[in-house]
Amino acid sequence: MTAAPAGTSHAPAAVARGRLSDAVRAAAGPLICAVILIALLSTWVGIGGVGTLTRIRLQISLAAVPMRAYTKQAASRIGTATTFLTIRNLSGTADALAAVRSPITRRAVLIERTGLAGRTITVSSLGIRPTARLP
Repeated sequence: MTAAPAGTSHAPAAVARGRLSDAVRAAAGPLICAVILIALLSTWVGIGGVGTLTRIRLQISLAAVPMRAYTKQAASRIGTATTFLTIRNLSGTADALAAVRSPITRRAVLIERTGLAGRTITVSSLGIRPTARLP
């Protein structure tokens, strides 16, 4: 039998403690930054900082996309599809629909119709007054 070299019996415990302290030191910086950031944001919200978030509740209903054609080939020849929907502002704060997009189209525009059979106007945004409805 050979004897273990002197001082090696405690080496695994010392290595484990060294790894643990390295991990604690590595996590301390991001943890301190997160605590400071949360404290700053909480203070900012508590004093009503600029840009205070306001919950705006919108309800979208009666959304319909009429079928352009019965086959894919016929639909590709038509080129445009109209989507109809009703947007209702349930809050006391005005809002606006400023943009639309779809993963299946190259271009989408906002159009406002002046009446049921009225003319259509391309607009940059649609304003929604408090407690109002856009048919």
